[in-house]
Amino acid sequence: MPLFGPNINKMKEKRDVEGLINELRNKDLRIRVEVVRALSELKHTKGLIAALKNDSPEIRAEAISALEGIDEPEGGDALLDVLYTEEVEGVWQKAFEAVTKPLEAGVAKSPSKIEDVKAVLESISMELLKSGRSKFALKSFEKAAKISPGKETLGSIGVALIDHELHKDALEYFERIIKIDPNDARGWGGKGFALYKLGRLEEAMSCCERALEMDPGLKGARDTLGAIYYEKGDLEAMASLARETLRYAPEDIKAHFSLSEALALSNKLLEAEQVAQEALALLNAMESINPEDLSQIRQLLGEIYVMRGHREKALSEFEQAARAGSKDEWFSGMLESCLILDMLGILLKGGPLERRARLLALTEKQCTRRYANIQEKLVGGADLDQIRDFSEDAWSDQGVMDAVSKFWDRAHVEVAAREFGRKFVDNYIEAIEKSMKEKIKEA
Repeated sequence: MPLFGPNINKMKEKRDVEGLINELRNKDLRIRVEVVRALSELKHTKGLIAALKNDSPEIRAEAISALEGIDEPEGGDALLDVLYTEEVEGVWQKAFEAVTKPLEAGVAKSPSKIEDVKAVLESISMELLKSGRSKFALKSFEKAAKISPGKETLGSIGVALIDHELHKDALEYFERIIKIDPNDARGWGGKGFALYKLGRLEEAMSCCERALEMDPGLKGARDTLGAIYYEKGDLEAMASLARETLRYAPEDIKAHFSLSEALALSNKLLEAEQVAQEALALLNAMESINPEDLSQIRQLLGEIYVMRGHREKALSEFEQAARAGSKDEWFSGMLESCLILDMLGILLKGGPLERRARLLALTEKQCTRRYANIQEKLVGGADLDQIRDFSEDAWSDQGVMDAVSKFWDRAHVEVAAREFGRKFVDNYIEAIEKSMKEKIKEA
């Protein structure tokens, strides 16, 4: 201790809690450790809770150990809060053990409390997942599985991990279900979905088929198998599966969508339209409509109309799809980009499948995976000098030029469409017409 440092023992004897808490800001780590130990001896919960916010992991760990020995609700709540804020793994683990130790002790004394304790741990795990703390959530889930190692617990954990796109971790839990019960259809279906998301299509297909052998009506396995057939381009199998699903569940919107899409890709456009319209009628008859389902069916109808060359109907369906899924900004951006292409006479050129492929290229959320750069589709190798030729008036407007830059850049087509939209396209078309007239004169 420094020669003129604070006398922590004397402060403790005088129960000078305010003074002790102030010393938690002392630069000397040893003094701060002494302070936490003094607060622990005084069993001063509020002081120890203040120590939990210290910038030193060592001090936070000391405070956790101290609070663990104090049986007060306020201290327990503070330790629980640490689980959602602490970044240092060792300190988090210490807090987690402090929170779960009494829960485990309660189960040991009274096994009837297992379900209650499992529910608490699953709740903690879900909160950790929601806050993006998946590493810690997995530890919490594993504790729940240890306390209640049955198929139901493992399945709910697997589904939760799937919902947060932790497919590799989810796969492990579904495999544990199958190890317990090799005839568990949901375990096989869950494993199939996790494998599908990991890109292991052949293994995923085998798992889903096995799940459906055990439970032919298992919707999750059917949906996954349909997605796999789509990825593999097996349209006949995709349509056959969708029809079979509709025999089990005639009002299954996803099966209608899958069948309509398979028919459209097989160039059976009238039948595809009929199935999509049936789905739309089912949705409209429901008391509560899922906006995502409505948006997807409308969008599919729009794609079918594009393939059939019906411009007005296609754009009408896209507009209704955008309204149904109004929270998806990317879709409204796609619609604007679609309108741009339509205005340039590009959207409806070519055969049905070529039209849909061109349209699907725009519906990607990032607009780049299959449609790398709209510039390539419209004008080839235009550069900024050429852009300047038809946008001289806008060149001095920074906002407009930012939009121009985004238009020619990758991944920003939909953003540019919203920011700049028709004005840019009108100017561009005018420039193209002018250029074409000049070329005609030269010829």
